[in-house]
Amino acid sequence: MLRSSPAINFTQHQRTFLVLVADDDQAILDLVSQVLVNDGYRILKANDGIQCLEMYQKFHPALVLLDMQMPGMDGLTCCKRISKLSNGSVPILMMSSFSSGELIDRVFAAGAVDYLIKPFHLTVLQHRVQQFLYQIDLEQKIQQLTSDWAYQTQLYQSAQKQIKELEELHQRKDDFLNTACHELRAPLSNIRLAIQMLTYFLTEGKSSSQESGTQNLENCKTAHYLKILETESEREITLLNDLLDLQRLDGGEHPQQTNIMYLDEWLNTLTNSFKEQMQQRQQMLRLQIPPKFPPFVCDTSSLNRILTELLQNACKYTPVGETILVTARMMTGDKAGERESLVLPSLSSASFSQFLQISVTNSGVEIPVEDLPRIFEKFYRVPGSDRYQQGGTGLGLALVQKLVEHMDGSIQVSSSDQQTCFTVTLPFTPVTGCI
Repeated sequence: MLRSSPAINFTQHQRTFLVLVADDDQAILDLVSQVLVNDGYRILKANDGIQCLEMYQKFHPALVLLDMQMPGMDGLTCCKRISKLSNGSVPILMMSSFSSGELIDRVFAAGAVDYLIKPFHLTVLQHRVQQFLYQIDLEQKIQQLTSDWAYQTQLYQSAQKQIKELEELHQRKDDFLNTACHELRAPLSNIRLAIQMLTYFLTEGKSSSQESGTQNLENCKTAHYLKILETESEREITLLNDLLDLQRLDGGEHPQQTNIMYLDEWLNTLTNSFKEQMQQRQQMLRLQIPPKFPPFVCDTSSLNRILTELLQNACKYTPVGETILVTARMMTGDKAGERESLVLPSLSSASFSQFLQISVTNSGVEIPVEDLPRIFEKFYRVPGSDRYQQGGTGLGLALVQKLVEHMDGSIQVSSSDQQTCFTVTLPFTPVTGCI
């Protein structure tokens, strides 16, 4: 008889294993099965070797408890067949009342992993079963982790391959864009020159000869169409130049042109170039510049392009009779925030203590809240806002944002109460000895 034992606590496995128990002694079969059921395992019962083999092939249990002597097919034969079918992956515990060395050798040679001599203590049985099933559980977890790791590695490699392909595609796109822009810019420049020459000859011919009314009308039509051609060719050249500038900025190849900037002179000169257009549209321009603003060092070409684009944008959308206000000031911001408050969310030059802030504000126009997040996107335009049907490349504000970032600055836009304001904040580098 098997020796009973007091109840003991076993660590529960994360999942329930299926155990196949085979013994021709029904009492032992029932007792062993009940003990293992109490430990949380699922049990299959077999009364002989043939039934045991059939159940194994059908249900594939995690562990087999096999009696040595059974009718029909003995335990050793059954053990050999199960071991062969499982390639030795399923632990088989043999049970027998015999304990000779020769028999034990035959048991292990048949593929068993352990040998229990009857009568055995039930605690020993429980510990042996738990030990082998714990080992199986651990091996399966390791296999799962290895499989997961291999899958993650495959995903990583696939992602890296896709990234490389996208980078190559992006580079090919940039190369194509660069080539296309250069190839298109040359003939467009020639077209513009031809238009200018035709306009010149038309004007000269008109002033040096007497024309009939019909000829004069035809010349006026020709001049009108030439003006359209000139305007559209200029727009296409501007688009190509903007695309090339954006490409250089994205690739970090935009040149720095550092010079000394005198703010009052520069702003007055720049805004004067817009006065005729503003007068035609009855727009008012105001400048607010602190007196004796100190000269500073910056990328003058980029700063000039930034404000030119912002003023063009303001002229395009400001209604008749409204005002365009350009302000400039020097701001102080320290790391501790103890002095004048200044929010610079995108500035990379944290070491600067002084900043130049230029704002372009136009009244009479308001950008819808839903359009503000997209205002700096390439080719994005606020629907129905071009009151003068002036058109454009759709790249102006995208280019401004890139140029500002190129200068280690930030740009914000706010719009409410029929007023829109673009604010550019840049690190301020004074000219030595001037401040």
